[in-house]
Amino acid sequence: MVPPVARGNRVDGKGRGQGIALGILAQNLGPYRRAVAYLSKQLDTAAKGWPGCLRAVAAVAINIQEARKFTLGQKMTVLVSHTMSAVLEAKGGHWLSPQRFLKYQAILVEQDDVEIVVTNIVNPASFLSGSTGEPVIHECLETIEATYSSRPDLKDNPA
Repeated sequence: MVPPVARGNRVDGKGRGQGIALGILAQNLGPYRRAVAYLSKQLDTAAKGWPGCLRAVAAVAINIQEARKFTLGQKMTVLVSHTMSAVLEAKGGHWLSPQRFLKYQAILVEQDDVEIVVTNIVNPASFLSGSTGEPVIHECLETIEATYSSRPDLKDNPA
């Protein structure tokens, strides 16, 4: 059964630690939201080795692509716990290959039918993984910078 496309679409996404993109596509049904589809897809091998913030970017991009099969081009709101646009815009080109960077930018930033909303509410997709776990509070850019820096005492400028 194809869901009615005139209702508001919302995607709750989560990148699971084992490299699985989990998501729930929900639509408004009166004052409530009704789950229309449960999304689950494995990340590719390269994305599985990334830090959590970059895995979250890949997971949300996959969830958006999968949700589009149901929404048929209608506007959707994607609730995420990470600042996707900041990760991509600040230094995304340094951490991702040019092809991946452009792909994620096209899916997450350049589309008119996708609205990304950063929120700290409990994500229903986190229940798909079996446990909600403790919320991780960190700054994505600092975490990725620390992960990919060779040595913190080395600088770009010569002494």
